[in-house]
Amino acid sequence: MPLKQLLRQPSLQIAAILWVFLTLAGIALSHGTSHKQSVVWGSVALIVLLFELEIVHLLTRRRPTTDLAQRAPERAIALRETIALWLYGATVLIAGRIIGIH
Repeated sequence: MPLKQLLRQPSLQIAAILWVFLTLAGIALSHGTSHKQSVVWGSVALIVLLFELEIVHLLTRRRPTTDLAQRAPERAIALRETIALWLYGATVLIAGRIIGIH
């Protein structure tokens, strides 16, 4: 989507206004320099992220869209892989908890 068309989107305009309002409210309500810096640097990080997204969009705008549904595994394989991933994650969390206690 071209940038001009994107900037005309009401949802983006509302999100930008809320973002500015909440950032200013965060600065006004924070007591102490470190809290204000956290609010400001959080906004700066989001702005940098938006620039990075635009750079990626500019670099890849002429590439064909990948059909992810075509590349997906069969349902049984996907279910097995999902369960295995959840079990792996739970094992790592439990092992980390046990190692962290000792």
